[in-house]
Amino acid sequence: MMIRVVLLIVLAGCYTVTPLIKLDPDAEKVVLTRNKPTDCSYLGEIMGKSINRKDNDANARNYLKNKALEVGGNVVEILTYGTPYSEESASEASVYNEVSLIGAVYKCSDRTVSSLPEF
Repeated sequence: MMIRVVLLIVLAGCYTVTPLIKLDPDAEKVVLTRNKPTDCSYLGEIMGKSINRKDNDANARNYLKNKALEVGGNVVEILTYGTPYSEESASEASVYNEVSLIGAVYKCSDRTVSSLPEF
C-alpha cells in the first residue's frame, strides 16, 4: 500500500499543465503569419508553449499575441511551429501533448498588417 501511495505522488509530480492563457482584448489585433513582413520594425523573438491541454494550439497562439503586444508589436512571423504528435494520432481524450511556437515580432503599418495572410 505504501509503495502505491509513493508511486502516485511521484507520478503526480511529473505531470505539468500549462495554465489557460486568456487573450488580452487588445492582442486580438496582433496578426500571426508565416510571411515575413516588409517595411516593419523588428522587435525581437518570442516563444509560446503549451503543454497538456486540449487547446494547446490556441493557448500558445494567445501567449504569442499577448507577448507581442507587450513589446509593442502587431505582427508575429511564425518561424517554427512544433508538436510531437500528429493530429491524426492524437485522440480527443489525449491531452498529453505539447505545442511550441517561435516567432519574430514586428511593428508594422496598418496597411502592411491588413495585407498579411493569417497563420
